[in-house]
Parts: sequence; structure tokens; C-alpha cells
Amino acid sequence: MKHILLHIFYLSLLIPFTGIAQEDNVKLFYSDLAKRDALQEQNLVFTNLEDCKDFWQDQNDFEILLNRRNPFAYKIYLKSKANAYNLHHLDCDANCEHDENYLSKKTFYMLNGAGDTKLSYTSSKRKKPQIRD
Repeated sequence: MKHILLHIFYLSLLIPFTGIAQEDNVKLFYSDLAKRDALQEQNLVFTNLEDCKDFWQDQNDFEILLNRRNPFAYKIYLKSKANAYNLHHLDCDANCEHDENYLSKKTFYMLNGAGDTKLSYTSSKRKKPQIRD
């Protein structure tokens, strides 16, 4: 009987660690997914307006569904996407030509994914961001 109780005790100690490992896997998966999605979005070239609208609608639908099904994963996704957009923004200059949908999503990610950013983003392709004090 002592032997069985000892095994149950050890198993009860291990259960929280399996949850931590699973949480780390979720973080890594959605962080990587956000980075890949951001890279794809930064390099998009559409042949027509309908394809553009469809893509951004699908992206929006995905994010809404993710938020409903797994708010924790959604927060990880938003934060990682905001970081990826921010890094791209620092390298992006007047030669970067992003459409209004991309710029709108960039603003959304900056406001909702990384509240600590101090850059002010505009929709103009020619203006650089202004640093706020």
C-alpha cells in the first residue's frame, strides 16, 4: 500500500510540469506562426483587389476564431505579430509599398499586441514614424 501511495505522490508532483511543457509548446507554435504570417504579409503582392480583400478577411476570420477558441494562444500570436511588424517597420522605408489593409493591421497589432511600443504609425508610405516622449 505504501508503494502505491508513493507512486501516486510522485505522479501528482509531475502533473504540473506536463502543463508547463504544453504551455511552452503552445507559446512556441503560435509565436512561430505569427512570425511566418507577418513575413508573408510583408511580402504580399496581389494581382487584383478581390484577392487582397479575401486574404485580409481570411486573416481576420482566423484571428477571431483563435481568440474564441484559445485566448491565451491569441495573446501570444498578437504579441509575436506585433514584434515582427515592429522589426519590419524599423527596416521599411519609402521603397516599402504596403497597402492600406496591411497598414491597418500593423496599427492594430501595435496597439493590441505590444502596448509598450513608443512609435507612432501613420498610413503614409513616405513619412517615417515619429518618436513620442
